[in-house]
Amino acid sequence: MNYQPLPPHGDELRALATDVWYEVEMLAVAISRISDIAGHDREGQDADLQIDRNAWVESMLVHVRNVIGFFDSKPQMPTVT
Repeated sequence: MNYQPLPPHGDELRALATDVWYEVEMLAVAISRISDIAGHDREGQDADLQIDRNAWVESMLVHVRNVIGFFDSKPQMPTVT
């Protein structure tokens, strides 16, 4: 994501808040699903549940990366061509 040199205002801020909220919400869902699967497969023996768990872990990590990327990014000046 490239940011403008000035902080966002108005509609831009609302759009960014919506994007961040989506990432946080999906992160919470993924964590919840991982927890549910762990509760059903305490021995780690069910191969289908392990596949589901791995998929949710990957989803969780994607959303973690997106949230970190949002808060860790620096404003960038637009390039002049």
